[in-house]
Amino acid sequence: MEWPKHFPENCPPEAAQPISGTIYRLVDNNPPTSDDFRSWREQNIDQPCPKNITECQTCGLSVFTSAAGVCNARNKIPALRKKQVALGYGNSDLGVMLNTPSRKTGNDHHTWWFPANQEPWKNFELVNITSPD
Repeated sequence: MEWPKHFPENCPPEAAQPISGTIYRLVDNNPPTSDDFRSWREQNIDQPCPKNITECQTCGLSVFTSAAGVCNARNKIPALRKKQVALGYGNSDLGVMLNTPSRKTGNDHHTWWFPANQEPWKNFELVNITSPD
């Protein structure tokens, strides 16, 4: 797989697994667009890497593998509350992901790295989900 040129060496990490199954992503647009699939690094080119995550993680996207996980993150982080939930179905052509849980986003948070020249937003559509009780 060919990775984007801005990825650091050894990124994605070897432990990352091919994508398969359901993926949830928080987005701003309906339908999702390429802007919804820009990594933190792509949006913050000249910024130093945030504490507690790796440069490689800044090049990936935050995704969740369950409706409960994406709802939990949206409820815990005020900046995410206005975002919409997009659902996609992953396959190995769409890259790899690694479970990257955190205190804020919960255990269902994953980082997803997709290959160069892919348009993953075309595989996602908005869904209406509510937080489970």
